[in-house]
Amino acid sequence: MNEFLVSIIIPVYNVEQYLRQCLDSVCNQTFKDIEIIVVNDCSPDNSLQIIKEYQQKDKRIVVIDLKQNVGVGLARKEGIKVAKGKFVAFVDSDDWVKNDYIEVLYNSIVKYDTDVVFADFVRYDNNSKSVIKNNKKIDYCNKIICDVADKKRLLLSEPKILINMIIKKEFLAKNDMSQRRVGEDALFILKIIATESKIIYIDDTEYFYRENRNSSIMSNINRNAEFDYKEIFLFFDEVLDVFKQAKTFDIYRKEIYVRLLMLFCREVTEKKLTSKQYFDSTEIFKKKFYQKDFSFLRIKNVKNKIRLFVFYFYLKFNLNYIKTAHLFKFINKKFFNF
Repeated sequence: MNEFLVSIIIPVYNVEQYLRQCLDSVCNQTFKDIEIIVVNDCSPDNSLQIIKEYQQKDKRIVVIDLKQNVGVGLARKEGIKVAKGKFVAFVDSDDWVKNDYIEVLYNSIVKYDTDVVFADFVRYDNNSKSVIKNNKKIDYCNKIICDVADKKRLLLSEPKILINMIIKKEFLAKNDMSQRRVGEDALFILKIIATESKIIYIDDTEYFYRENRNSSIMSNINRNAEFDYKEIFLFFDEVLDVFKQAKTFDIYRKEIYVRLLMLFCREVTEKKLTSKQYFDSTEIFKKKFYQKDFSFLRIKNVKNKIRLFVFYFYLKFNLNYIKTAHLFKFINKKFFNF
């Protein structure tokens, strides 16, 4: 049985147009002690043929061919089951990574002895074919996050991290990934924060995240999807359960509820809601997740702070936020590119 230091797991669904770029970037890593586990999630296109073609050229590639579509989260879990590496990294099949990506992540997790290392990422606009760098300063960059105060700040910072990470396999074994089909990445990130974990975010290498393509494997934020507040609130309940199961809910209670307010505000702002949808959903939100002691003082992003304060004011007095939300969105796009 071959042993590897790092197992890279790539869930694949309907990405034949982008899959070669992804596989090339992974196969050509400067760090060679890797296995590449490619999970074909019952893809209807020619993705499986492309995977097998690459497997013929690179014996480090392990193929899992699922017989029914299970979604990206469960596809990753199938990869974890067979992973032999001491560490696990994830790459989505419509994205790609810098050629030193795994080397930098591996060296960092060994050097800092953390449970998780998150890498920097840049967005690639599939329409304009342009790379969009993240120019915002991240105050938790290159700093080990393990104490409560730092994790509270992380919860309120709305970190721009998805699955661009390397993680100890033993940590994964103790902290199972979500089985959700939508929102599994966000829920897992919150589980990492909720547990007694050591985290570090580095900017020494890059993950290229492809935006604006049809049928993207990343469906956490689908702005064209129907507004379904029942599904949103089910997700919110699962967020609360993550912290309750970790026995850290009371520690992070205020920050958790502010984060849920941030998520709900974003949904209301980005989706085209009718007044009935707005008032029906806000009524339930107020009953289940509304807190009289919401605190926005430690949110550093000024635009987020203003938007949340306005949204909170409208919730408190049962006012319609829809017109203000669209005006806020227009001003941000026009003057702040936010």
